[in-house]
This record gives sequence, structure tokens and C-alpha cells, in this order.
Amino acid sequence: NIKAGIKTVDVYLIFTLAVFAIFLFMPKMHERYLYPAIPLLITWVALKNKYWMFAIILSILHFLNLYVVWNPSLFIFGPFEDALKSQTLVFVISLLTLGVFVFLFINLLVDNRRHKV
Repeated sequence: NIKAGIKTVDVYLIFTLAVFAIFLFMPKMHERYLYPAIPLLITWVALKNKYWMFAIILSILHFLNLYVVWNPSLFIFGPFEDALKSQTLVFVISLLTLGVFVFLFINLLVDNRRHKV
């Protein structure tokens, strides 16, 4: 444990949330800036040995986010290509990404509150 009472495993989550928050809330952030949060999140998930689904979901969302913006001629989704580029799906990807961030943030708050009591 760190002197402040924060568990060492939660340091990975704190760093994940810091990088994630920068990606979500700073202006003019490109899609690729979410990447550093994913290895940190996977490390935290592996140490906690739970919440794998959120790491997988965030990885898929990150891939789709990059794919929508960066695929000039790569059409791996065939007939779903137009659907992937629709504003509705981009909005859903954004909401789901924000949802993962909120879940992780609440998890950090609740877990730390549990240990202080």
C-alpha cells in the first residue's frame, strides 16, 4: 500500500482514468490519444482479475473509432460500411466510451470508500 492508503493496484486505474479523461474532455483530441489508456486498463483488470468485459468493450470501441476515421479504402465490414460511418453510430460509440469511463470512475470511488470505512 502507498502511504496515502491507496492500493498499488488502484494506481493503474488512476493513471488509466487520467489518460482517459484527457482523451474525453480536452479540446482537439484525436482518436489515437485513447490508446495509452488501454494497456493501463488491461494491467489493472489483470491485477483485479475482474471487469475484463470493460477492457474488451473499450478496445472494440477504440478500434471502431479509429476505423471510422482512418480507413480511406479498407472495407473489412462490407455492407455495414455505411452504417459504421453514420452519425448515429458515431454518437453511440461516444456514449459507450463515456459510459466505460463513468463506470471506472465510480468503481474507483466506491472501492476507495469501502476501504476507508
